[in-house]
Amino acid sequence: MLTKDSPPLALASKVLKIETLRAVATQPFNRFGWSVLDRWAFNSPAALQALEAQGLDAFRARVLDQQEREVAILLELSPSVGNSVPDSEVLAYAEVQTELA
Repeated sequence: MLTKDSPPLALASKVLKIETLRAVATQPFNRFGWSVLDRWAFNSPAALQALEAQGLDAFRARVLDQQEREVAILLELSPSVGNSVPDSEVLAYAEVQTELA
């Protein structure tokens, strides 16, 4: 289980190359994209490394796509369910695929 106590990209930094981390450390990536990377690093480190091996452009595009998908759902649904519901539950309710497939 991931907690909000760890700094952004803490888990991803154990799986990804430093060049890759630098490429996602700034705009358009944000805390949501970093959360995606930490989740994938925790749950599917080998798949994350395989994505990284496809090249930086493909990697950035996949992470950005997931970040945008999750942010859109959270912006749409969070106000109706309240701030006390964790993002993971909002995404599960919306049936958003959060794992790296």
